[in-house]
Amino acid sequence: PSQALQQTLKDLERAYRNFFAKRTDFPRFKKKGGGDSFRYPQGCKLDQANSRLFLPKLGWVRYRNSRDVLGSVKNITVSQSNGKWFASIQTERDV
Repeated sequence: PSQALQQTLKDLERAYRNFFAKRTDFPRFKKKGGGDSFRYPQGCKLDQANSRLFLPKLGWVRYRNSRDVLGSVKNITVSQSNGKWFASIQTERDV
């Protein structure tokens, strides 16, 4: 979806902003395959009872529930490491 592309452009903009503020070096091209990830800032649903989450364009995906998700889902990052896919769920809750 367009939101995943927008998140990539945000990362690129942040990299250029840091470069021109002289905080880091010029952003380098990174080839595919080394730490691939993408983010869904909205449109995700979580079904903890059946251990699955809904990702736009992918549909319902099963996951291994390592801990209970408390609060409302704000962002899901899907990343690949060593040939396995991982989902990191960012939530917002009252303290």
